Amino acid sequence: MHRHVTDTPPNASVAAAASMGVLALGLTLTAADVPLAWLVWPLGYGAALPLAIGYADRRRRREIEDADPTDIEAVRRRYVEGDIDERELESELERTLDAAEAR
Repeated sequence: MHRHVTDTPPNASVAAAASMGVLALGLTLTAADVPLAWLVWPLGYGAALPLAIGYADRRRRREIEDADPTDIEAVRRRYVEGDIDERELESELERTLDAAEAR
């Protein structure tokens, strides 16, 4: 399976949300002239952002582990045999993982 340069990593939305939160909080506190507002930057980007990405990674791994291996194997086999393309593979895997999460 090959990835396109424009493909986004699975945790891109988590990273973007956390980054925007740190940015908004930092700018707001700086504009309000709050003492020690500068601490938002190192704590936000040095601690909160990596923690948010790590949490999202662990959650995604749990979703994958909870999925029925036979379902994932069936989707993988269809891709290897050429029955579905890469886009359909991703869609089918997402649907399989969502079904596992709903259980």
